[in-house]
Amino acid sequence: MPTTHGVVLIPGDGIGPEVTAAVRKIFAAAQAPIEWHERLAGLSALEAGKAVLPEETLEAIVRHQTALKGPCTTPVGEGFTSINVQLRKKLNLYAAVRPVLSLPGVVTWFENVDLIIIRENTEGLYSGVENQITDDAVMSMKVATHSACQRIARWAFRHATQRRRRKIPVRRPKPPRQPRRPACAPKFNSRRVNGSNGPLPTIRPNSTTIINWSIYSRAKSATAMPK
Repeated sequence: MPTTHGVVLIPGDGIGPEVTAAVRKIFAAAQAPIEWHERLAGLSALEAGKAVLPEETLEAIVRHQTALKGPCTTPVGEGFTSINVQLRKKLNLYAAVRPVLSLPGVVTWFENVDLIIIRENTEGLYSGVENQITDDAVMSMKVATHSACQRIARWAFRHATQRRRRKIPVRRPKPPRQPRRPACAPKFNSRRVNGSNGPLPTIRPNSTTIINWSIYSRAKSATAMPK
């Protein structure tokens, strides 16, 4: 008998219940050994008289270590913090992983795409550091710490090594008039990030400015758009 895995299911709001129900059907058809534990978050939690992110939901995620979450609505203008931001901070979910892979028979702007986008998930504007400057102006700070940059860099190198990737491009914002090295790029080398005495010979780090990358992507996509 296969081991049954407990997974927390958060249907969420709007289309959330519909899409999570569809995913459950897919897992059932695949005969995946999953035991679902349904919990609330978002408007559905508020309507049930609970907090927008109930403690029982967090406790279930910590206990089972895996969760499937549908879109959750955060009430606007009522002092609530985004459900996603709360989950990231309280569970320390600092690495957002987005695989991008071309599928056979699906015509898109680009062909043979096989990349993984990794983004730091807890700092920058996600820090939630805001100050009201005047009655008419509010400032939101993009906080970046050296420890968090090192942490996401190590995670990315470890992830790439485990999947036998050859290269890690570091995307960074357009530099100011006086260029300065960002917190985690471009002066990467495998030995420093890995923290060991030897390099990772299969990983080749490099740095690219986001604005140039975006312009190149748009130009290329304009000529490669499918008919």
